[in-house]
Amino acid sequence: YMFLLLSLLTIIKQYLCWLCDSWKSEVKIMADYVMSSLPVCCVWLLILISLLCVFYFTFRKGKQIIVENKQILDEEKVLTFSDNPIEKKYTDLLNRSSFVEMLSSLILSIHNKKSARYIGVFGEWGDGKTSVYNLLKEELESIEDGNKPIFVVFSPWEYPEKTNLRLAFFEHMSNMISIGGPNKLSKKFKSLANSFSFSRLNQNIGPLNSWVDFFRSLIFADSLSPNKLTNDIRNILKEYPSKIIVVIDDLDRLPKEEVCSVFRFLKANGDLPNIIYLILADEEYLANALAELAPHSDKPDLVRGHEYLKKIIQFPCPLPYIDGKTLLNLFKNEHVNIIESYGLDKKNAQEDYSWLLSSYLSNLRDVKQLLNAFSIKIATYKRLSGNSKYLGVHIGDLLALTVIEVFNNVLHSKIWYTYHEMLHDIDIYQSEKDGFSEGWMNGHYFRYANCDRKISEKFLKECLGVVSKFVETSSGKQKFYKLANPLNPELDRNYRLASAKTFSDYFVLERIKGHLSQEDLNSFLA
Repeated sequence: YMFLLLSLLTIIKQYLCWLCDSWKSEVKIMADYVMSSLPVCCVWLLILISLLCVFYFTFRKGKQIIVENKQILDEEKVLTFSDNPIEKKYTDLLNRSSFVEMLSSLILSIHNKKSARYIGVFGEWGDGKTSVYNLLKEELESIEDGNKPIFVVFSPWEYPEKTNLRLAFFEHMSNMISIGGPNKLSKKFKSLANSFSFSRLNQNIGPLNSWVDFFRSLIFADSLSPNKLTNDIRNILKEYPSKIIVVIDDLDRLPKEEVCSVFRFLKANGDLPNIIYLILADEEYLANALAELAPHSDKPDLVRGHEYLKKIIQFPCPLPYIDGKTLLNLFKNEHVNIIESYGLDKKNAQEDYSWLLSSYLSNLRDVKQLLNAFSIKIATYKRLSGNSKYLGVHIGDLLALTVIEVFNNVLHSKIWYTYHEMLHDIDIYQSEKDGFSEGWMNGHYFRYANCDRKISEKFLKECLGVVSKFVETSSGKQKFYKLANPLNPELDRNYRLASAKTFSDYFVLERIKGHLSQEDLNSFLA
């Protein structure tokens, strides 16, 4: 750039000199000037080329580092499974399309020109009630005619306990119905909400409430009367072309007394024509809560609560039962995907732990929770092993231990303690040829197992290598437990959980807390 600038200045100068009619002498001057400034220009040119080379190779190296870091991040990326409700049919893993079609047909067939209708979609937490609602909404919004239902999602648990529920509900109805633009119905709902705000004001000002009522009657006459506004809304709804579906989700998150308040409100103020309430909740929880409102009798509270709930919910629709085989197949498919995504050898994952998984997996949320925990475990061991195909642990045993850790963390810690006790006292009980008594095992292991006793016994045998036998003692036949052969080389070669050498490797976090394996201890002493 400097060279070009000097050349340009020289040309301009020479042109001016030429204009002065002294070009002959100036040609010699220009030649002398160029020759004298040529070394300086060459130096500047070399500096410029050097800077360009530095910038080029720096940029190239930086780009290479970014690519390498991206590859490292991709390798260390943890495969996770979202617990968010599904929104589209193609993501439905439980094939609930027929149930959704049944709900859709039920809603379209309801003609309620006098009062509201109540549909209860019942299921436990994690069964997919919100997902069913999303699929139902997709189904009903696909209707081609102009009378598509209007969905209004109302969540009472989002409002504080002391909130005026009537005010919150009718304001929300006004806002949702006016999304396409203000209309007569939305304005009436807004006016009804304002009338309840006056009622709330009366409660707060105590002895002055009569004056507020007086001035309200002077200013608004009967236009803000709740009864008049409710009748106006009823008349509009009777002729309203579209059904209004009010979805009340997560009602089972509320305390029992607030559940009762919601149902009182729905029957007292929300029982309007052409409105269908879709209640998504756990039926058992609602029944327990409504037992307080049910008439007293000799029947158990849960029975009275169910009877009271039947008076409110005209169309109970329990979610279809998810059998254990379906959940197991879902888990196994994704479990294989996790192993393949980390580039691991699937040979170590061929152990069949269906007997353990079936005892803990009860819904889709359990499946995703276990998959996430297992994926994190694999990613951790993958990193500790230096991204090797072999993690230093047996994948099948790691899965079995992860199941216990996720669904029964107390038992997980007791497994560590039980095994180490057996391993520590191996010489004592081998010399006595007995082992640990059933009473000791009950106190330190079985009492913490929240699954079937047979499953607990099988875990001891299949995963920990604990065998049991009956021994004749002075007090009669008793059952004893001991490790079969924790020093078996075959266990070491396959990195099994039952191996005394590799057992500690399955408890990475416990070792961080201060537990040392025998291998660590020997290394330190050496």
